[in-house]
Amino acid sequence: MPQTTKEQRIEVIFQFQSGKSLNSISKSTKISRTTIYYIIERFKKDPTTLENRPKSGRPPKLSHFEQKLILRKSLADPKLTSRGLLSSVQLSRDVSTSYVRKLLLRHGLKSKIFHSKPFLSKENRLKRLYWAKEMSQKNEDFWNGVIFSDETMIELFPKRRLHLRVPKNAKKFPPNIAQHAKFGGKKLMFWGFIKKSGERKLIKIENRVNSAVYINVLASSLLPNMYLDEVFQQDNAPAHKSAETKTWFYENGVQVLENWPPNSPDLNIIENLWSILKTNVGKRHPKNVEELERVVLEEFYLIPNSYVEKLFKSIKTRLNLTIINRGGFTKY
Repeated sequence: MPQTTKEQRIEVIFQFQSGKSLNSISKSTKISRTTIYYIIERFKKDPTTLENRPKSGRPPKLSHFEQKLILRKSLADPKLTSRGLLSSVQLSRDVSTSYVRKLLLRHGLKSKIFHSKPFLSKENRLKRLYWAKEMSQKNEDFWNGVIFSDETMIELFPKRRLHLRVPKNAKKFPPNIAQHAKFGGKKLMFWGFIKKSGERKLIKIENRVNSAVYINVLASSLLPNMYLDEVFQQDNAPAHKSAETKTWFYENGVQVLENWPPNSPDLNIIENLWSILKTNVGKRHPKNVEELERVVLEEFYLIPNSYVEKLFKSIKTRLNLTIINRGGFTKY
């Protein structure tokens, strides 16, 4: 029942005792018929109900309208922080940023990391879908023999990740995905691989990787650590797909995982390891590139083998999610 004042309730009872109908009282007082009915019924049971009842707890800091205003503003611009929301709306009283965060959480708006994915065209979605369907037929033994590899750029002073305040299921919505080039201070590039056993390798390489640089990396770091029954995974970077690189693979008997779909970092399990690595490196706050290189190599080999094994176990799930999403991105 909407809140009414004591004076309104007295007027309703006075008109009721004067013999007026509910409809007549409703028209003259501009109070709904249902509310009038409850006022009269309560008065019949207890005449003291005309008095304002004491309320439990303190009243809300902001009115219902002001709370809705903050919620609408956050939904309209999910990138706004709690401080930004306060400065963008006019309120009847000052409230803290903590109050705003609690209000948003109470209505299901939680701050989440802004997920950044490469651009995915309709053609690439189909390629991902067909590849996932084909690869989902492979058994666990096959995937346990795949060597996953990739390059990664690690910055000395990485930029702060962007957060959005969105509903719980908003990860499924394309507006929360940014499209960007693959490589955007001072930074170093590394190349590495991982195996199911936990065996791994990481080396610093030139920031500009051409076929000659890549082949040299493979010859020095992959070939001595690869067995004949293992399969090598790589993405579609130009140096990886060049004629020179393909010739090197053929001459050295390296079996490559064919038809890797374009723009598919979520299917490459080493990408998750890069994320952990960058987080751990950031916690140590290297102060120069020399220290950065040392810390990166230390942290890479400190990542538990159990985590690598967990990544390999996720391959089937990644493929199934790609099929379910009709070639779209997965949660990985």
